[in-house]
Amino acid sequence: MTVVSIENCADFHDTKDTIVVDSSPQATDIEIFNRMKQGDMVITKDYGLASLVLGKNGKAISPNGFVYTKKNIEMLLQQRYVNGVLRNANMRRKKKLAKYQPEPLL
Repeated sequence: MTVVSIENCADFHDTKDTIVVDSSPQATDIEIFNRMKQGDMVITKDYGLASLVLGKNGKAISPNGFVYTKKNIEMLLQQRYVNGVLRNANMRRKKKLAKYQPEPLL
């Protein structure tokens, strides 16, 4: 079994089995995807990369040991999308909402 670390140049640690890629967005994910073969295992927190790995019949797990499957990755990607939409909706608000002040009962 070979363990390889693929990092972008911003996070470079000089070790024997380190492959350095450009610091552009997704460069590390693309390199991992291009190098992996069917049956390889990838450890990642990135749902997008996990989805690509599963599509190539690889195995993907999170650093915490959560096993990504074709069943649960769709739900996780959908959740990520909805959370992004909600985040963007809140950022577009032009003025802050007034803080709610309950009226005194007496």
